[in-house]
This record gives sequence, structure tokens and C-alpha cells, in this order.
Amino acid sequence: MLFKKANGQVSEVDAWKASVVILGPSDGAESILSQFTSAEISSMMQWAQTQQSANGSINLVNWPGWKDACGRLHLDAGRAREVAAALLARLAASSTL
Repeated sequence: MLFKKANGQVSEVDAWKASVVILGPSDGAESILSQFTSAEISSMMQWAQTQQSANGSINLVNWPGWKDACGRLHLDAGRAREVAAALLARLAASSTL
């Protein structure tokens, strides 16, 4: 199987020897996995190693930790919006324009 990294490098991967392969988009797109904590990634990998599959692939959509991880990301994003809005409000209030 061919595997293409985000930087465009292509390599041959023997899917039968790989413990875990995560495929995703390229062209500078950021994977949601890059925002996961090390504990979340570790949990996902441990779960994947316990799964059985007839064709050797594991569907990560079935990982039971998605709800909590995505919930945390939503809360983090919401907090970032609050901080940005407060900063913009302070800048607007102190502006002499």
C-alpha cells in the first residue's frame, strides 16, 4: 500500500506489518488527531490493538473515546473564542480611532 505524508513524500507500507496506519487528507490540512492529548492518543492506540478485523484494518470511528475528546476540543475552542472576544473588546475600548 502506498502512504503519502503531508509533505508529499510517498513510501510503500506493508499493511500486514503495520500496527496502526491512520490515513488522512493532505494539502496542508490539519488532522483532528494533532489536537488530541497524549493520553487520548494512547487510549486510541490501546483500543485499536484490542480490535479484531477480518481484513486487518481497524475502523477508528468506532473508538469509544471520540465523544469525550471532541467534547474537550469544543470546550477548548469555546474558551478560545471567549478570550479572543474579550481581547478585541479591550482593544476597541482603548482605541482612539
